[in-house]
Amino acid sequence: MSIQVECYSGWKSEERPVRFRVDLHEYIIHSILDQWDGSNHVFFKVRAHNRNV
Repeated sequence: MSIQVECYSGWKSEERPVRFRVDLHEYIIHSILDQWDGSNHVFFKVRAHNRNV
């Protein structure tokens, strides 16, 4: 399984995700439901354009 994330870069680099790909399927992020910090990463719970979380 291949996962790629495209992020919006505002005043800081890679501020929030805007779309992602899982294998050959592309999903546009409709809304960010939650966000939390990990030790080396920021994690997001998102709702895609097809209403899946």
